[in-house]
Amino acid sequence: MYRQYSQPLIGEAVVDQGREHVTDIFGVTYSSNPPTSGPHFVVWAKDGVYDRVISDGHLIHSLEHGYVIVSYDCSQLTNPKSEILNPKQILISKFKILNSAYAHEEGDEIPADLPHEATGSGEATGSGEPLSRPGIVSGVAMSAFSPENAPAEVVKLPIEFASDGCKQLVGQVSDFYNKNKSKRLVVVPRVGMETAVALTAWNRILKLPSWDEVKAKLFLDQWENKGPEKTVE
Repeated sequence: MYRQYSQPLIGEAVVDQGREHVTDIFGVTYSSNPPTSGPHFVVWAKDGVYDRVISDGHLIHSLEHGYVIVSYDCSQLTNPKSEILNPKQILISKFKILNSAYAHEEGDEIPADLPHEATGSGEATGSGEPLSRPGIVSGVAMSAFSPENAPAEVVKLPIEFASDGCKQLVGQVSDFYNKNKSKRLVVVPRVGMETAVALTAWNRILKLPSWDEVKAKLFLDQWENKGPEKTVE
């Protein structure tokens, strides 16, 4: 007797927001964080481990090509700091990254005691003003970039990304990439997530409170190369 076994689908389905090519994503509200579809740039990010924040405009195009993206946010680790900071230091640290990543009104500065909330629609998705336009790569027009020739760094990572816990997480996700180099896979730091790790594919997301290689591999196997635009990489 023949019995067919099916593997349950992993991750959460996300509504399709289209695949329009645009030159500016400021003001765009995506339906998930990180996004899994929607307006994006013509230039896309090739596979590899990136050491800087990459605009959603580039990453969504990678998803369109069937890539799986591993995003990690070390500020969401249970004990991300390797040194003791007082609450005011932590707030200022987080404000600096938000203030550089998200749009704010002209003349709006840090109050003497407490930083204000960042403004702009980018707060919900991580696509703030400096990241709203295509990144410049050595001033040369191209269809894609790689970690070795990535856009200039426009957002500084907060102090939590220098912690011992973050270094361990980066080592884990980098090792995962090295084990799966034949796949369409991008690893990238991200600020403003609600979880430490998130894997995304076209219209699919898996949020993880900590690194889980078993679930990550299952997600990669199920959703890699499932984007709407088939390409030969």
